[in-house]
Amino acid sequence: MNQMLVEVMLHRLNHEVLLASDGREALELLHSNHVDLVLSDINMPDVNGFELLSKIRSDQALEHIPVILMTAGGKFSVTDEAMVRGADGFLTHPFSSIELKQLINRLTSQPA
Repeated sequence: MNQMLVEVMLHRLNHEVLLASDGREALELLHSNHVDLVLSDINMPDVNGFELLSKIRSDQALEHIPVILMTAGGKFSVTDEAMVRGADGFLTHPFSSIELKQLINRLTSQPA
C-alpha cells in the first residue's frame, strides 16, 4: 500500500518510477537502468533496505546514487542507523509530497 502511495506521489511530481518488490529485484533494476535516486523501504523481504543500501554503497557502479530510506517505525535509532550506514535521506510514514519533493530536490540538485 505504501509503495502505491509513494508511486502516485512521485508521478505527480513528474518523476519516472521503477518498482521492485524486494531489494534483490531493486539491485537488478539498478544494474540494468540509469537511476538518479533510490527510495527504499527498510522493511522488505529477502534483502531489506539496510542490506540494499550496503550493497549499493559497496558497488562502484552504484555508490554515487543518492539513497533515501523510509519506514513506518521512525524511531531516532532507526534514523541514526540509516545515516550511519550511508543513507542520504530518511522519511517516516506518513510524509507529505512536499517533504518528498524537497528531499529529492536537495539530493538531485533540482530547483525547488
